[in-house]
Amino acid sequence: MTPSRSRRLGVGLALILAAGLLPVQAATLFAVVTERAAPSTIEAAHRHLASHPGDKIMLRTPAQVMAADDKQLGQWIGKADSILAISVFGDPARRLKDALGRHARPQTPLLAMNGEASLNLMSRQLGGESNGSLAGFPAETLRQRADLRVAEQRVLAALARVEQADAARWPSFQLAGSLGLAATRPADLFELSSLTRTLLAGLSASLFDGGAARAQVRAQQAALEQSRLGYEAALLGALQQVEDALAALAGDRERLTRLQAAAGAAANAELLARQRYASGLIDFRTVLDTQRTLLSAQSELETTRAALSADHVRLYLALGGGWTPDAAPQP
Repeated sequence: MTPSRSRRLGVGLALILAAGLLPVQAATLFAVVTERAAPSTIEAAHRHLASHPGDKIMLRTPAQVMAADDKQLGQWIGKADSILAISVFGDPARRLKDALGRHARPQTPLLAMNGEASLNLMSRQLGGESNGSLAGFPAETLRQRADLRVAEQRVLAALARVEQADAARWPSFQLAGSLGLAATRPADLFELSSLTRTLLAGLSASLFDGGAARAQVRAQQAALEQSRLGYEAALLGALQQVEDALAALAGDRERLTRLQAAAGAAANAELLARQRYASGLIDFRTVLDTQRTLLSAQSELETTRAALSADHVRLYLALGGGWTPDAAPQP
């Protein structure tokens, strides 16, 4: 790919992690997303490809990762210039992790988030120059946010309630026993014949509950789905805040560069005006005009510097309070 093709590969909010948090330097993205997120991700990908027809986006679900043979999976990963995995757990996560270790190119940026911890820790940003203050921040940084931690714990609690409701549908088996000594005389307590043993077993089951147990399971599953949706909403909100902070930071940096050049030009003009005034070539009103222009440029420059500092604060807050380079946040 030629240098002119190097740019961020943005596919909308659904793929914001690949586009906004990693400086993608290529036009091919391989992404593994959940079945639930696939429709919105496909829609975002179509919007991006409509304006960037030369790019290529390969979207797969965890089920498709499991169904593909090793050769096919290796081709998907080997062709990718950037790799994204969101909410991949269990066997798909383990298989993807193994395939990434064998087939991913060393300079391919990889971002795995919100899934299996061992897969998340493989996230890396290799190759290319850093394009901002996010160089080296771990993919798990967003988990520092209190709202995401609360939403995550709600999902785990709802999942535990589903398992509890499902277990209540089945018969319960109880086993109890006792061991003691019994004798008519104190001296006989130490004889083997005084040893008594009791073993009790019980099986309890509901013969007819009118479907209450199944209804309880369905109710808890609905609560779990609600918790999952709440978690997704919290995650998307956090990602939007990060992207907004990044966009503001990039805009103010560009504005700062332009204002620095404008302030330098205004300073030169003011110096030239004073020299011409000293030579009697212009009146003092012209000098005052150039000084007013210089002061205005310097004022805008300092205002932009203050805005840039505020942008950094917004970014750190959006990421949950900042991060430590080369160290993942504690769960």
